[in-house]
Amino acid sequence: MSTVGPFDTLKFSTRLKEGGFTQEQAEVLTLSIQEALTEAVATKADLKAETQAIKVELLAKINTTQNTLIGAIVAAVMTLSAITFGMLHYFSPQ
Repeated sequence: MSTVGPFDTLKFSTRLKEGGFTQEQAEVLTLSIQEALTEAVATKADLKAETQAIKVELLAKINTTQNTLIGAIVAAVMTLSAITFGMLHYFSPQ
């Protein structure tokens, strides 16, 4: 994201008037550009809030993935245990 420096509305409006714009045209254009710049630029608070939201979402996904992995490992261990006990029972001398 590019950084936008301070927007000097008086200087901009004056240049527009010097270039042939009416007072009203210069004011409307200046205010419109100022609003667009204000809405388009993320503040530090915006970035911090978005970063926090991403962290929360990422931690939730990590937690879900860990739980799924633990469940898969438990299922695999139980399956291997059942197979091992079955083989011991089948191959044990009677």
